[in-house]
Amino acid sequence: MIGSKVSKFVVRMCSTAAEDLRIANVLSDIPTKEHKIDVDGQTLHYIKVGKGPKHILCLPGMVGTIWSDFKPQIDRLDRSKFTVVAWDPPGYGESRPKDKQLDPDFYDVDATYAKKLMEVLGIPKYSLLGWSDGGVTGLFLAAKYPMNVEKMVVWGTGTYISPFEYKFIDSIKDLSTWSPEMLEPLIEIYTKQGLEDIMKRYSDALKMMYERGGDICSDLLQEIHCPTFILHGDKDPLLALHQPMNLLNNIKGSNAETREERNNDMEFKAHIAKLEGASNWTKWRRQIELLLRHHEVLEVTTGEIQSPGDPGDIATPEAIIQFNADLKRFKKLDALAQLI
Repeated sequence: MIGSKVSKFVVRMCSTAAEDLRIANVLSDIPTKEHKIDVDGQTLHYIKVGKGPKHILCLPGMVGTIWSDFKPQIDRLDRSKFTVVAWDPPGYGESRPKDKQLDPDFYDVDATYAKKLMEVLGIPKYSLLGWSDGGVTGLFLAAKYPMNVEKMVVWGTGTYISPFEYKFIDSIKDLSTWSPEMLEPLIEIYTKQGLEDIMKRYSDALKMMYERGGDICSDLLQEIHCPTFILHGDKDPLLALHQPMNLLNNIKGSNAETREERNNDMEFKAHIAKLEGASNWTKWRRQIELLLRHHEVLEVTTGEIQSPGDPGDIATPEAIIQFNADLKRFKKLDALAQLI
């Protein structure tokens, strides 16, 4: 999964490889205590580890939990530098009762619960690590409570449901399409029937969002002022490239990286700064050019590759077949270039 690959990258970003090895050895025997509290009638299951001056809140994704989504960070971040809080989002994992209330506003609701959890823990300022749906919760948190959020990293995160994402809504509730590595731990948590129920209600909530325009929180992005780092897995099957670009273009001072999974490693890296004007135009243009070249669509934007001409009525069957193949390829490249 792209998410697990990027999770490991986030750990490397926060701590050097040498430190990671030392920390893993030192902390492997230290038990991690788990806690439950009641916040406004909702059970919240969380952990808090470390005594560092920098506080981090880890926000899991769809049906995710502390250990399914953030075990690398919990185990390996330097606890002398960071205090790490991670939770099971309301209605997921051990944060029950109540069951997940999956209506079109559930991301906003989760953000409010997250803020209240940190208030109960006496942590007024913190940074966010948000994966997938947790990234959306983080965006709500940073926009609505800017005095609390210092920095933010999100990956696998979108702010609206486009036709590209909409076509996957029904498929995500079909558990037969899930990999055993992802499915089996979740069945242990929810049972198969319980997980099927959650995913049906989840897909219904997304459909309702799409039917009312598709927006989740795009209108809030300009209210985010904390330094924000956006990661995107280049082969993410559920999230198109226009999603991280939308974040980059609308969150002031944000930065983004697109990374490609290749041979079980994250080899390609494109770092794109936000265009601020004449001051960074040359650098920004070069970064975009490199990204277009990497995806083999630069020539589409320059006009060197154009839509093939109609072969005409007297064309041979072979020529018509070739024309249709060339047209299909051009449309694919042109769509990708527009998304970038």
